[in-house]
Amino acid sequence: MKTKRIIALLLLLVMLFALAACGGRKPSVVGLWEAEVDMRDQMVEQLDASVGGSKSFGDYLDSFVWVLTLELKENGTYTLGYNIDRDMAAFKAAVVDYMRDMINEQVGMEVSDELIAQALGMPLEDYAQSIIDAMTDAAESESGVYQNKDGKLIWPDGEESPYVLTEDTLGFAVKALGELSFTRIG
Repeated sequence: MKTKRIIALLLLLVMLFALAACGGRKPSVVGLWEAEVDMRDQMVEQLDASVGGSKSFGDYLDSFVWVLTLELKENGTYTLGYNIDRDMAAFKAAVVDYMRDMINEQVGMEVSDELIAQALGMPLEDYAQSIIDAMTDAAESESGVYQNKDGKLIWPDGEESPYVLTEDTLGFAVKALGELSFTRIG
């Protein structure tokens, strides 16, 4: 009887230590993370600056979401990939409508798409696609070395991003994109 109590007590202690070890584990930034980023404001700013006119591209585009995939590896390297396809059809349609209206405004009258195509040397849809192709080229994945020090991610350019980490989320800010909220996917 006494032996059973000792064994039961030992099993209880083992379980308590196991639970304490699990509960005491800190989450790690290492892993595969995904975030959605609305790039609408950046696109509006770029097109408005390059085209000019009385209208804003923002009047044509509701949202433009990029999906970022960030892999932070144990060896201190990272890879950041972009998927910009999600809202691409709406973006392309917005570019076509915006450019049509801006050209009509600059000419001072309604011009047919055929005349616009002759003036541009390509249809508006092709012009919009050239903008998309340039964005796709610019949004290639990047990789480099990072440091995780004192609750900050330190990137190759020296930018420091203090972060908030739970088991399933990682949040931090970067100058180019603002606040990012990643969800662990691996």
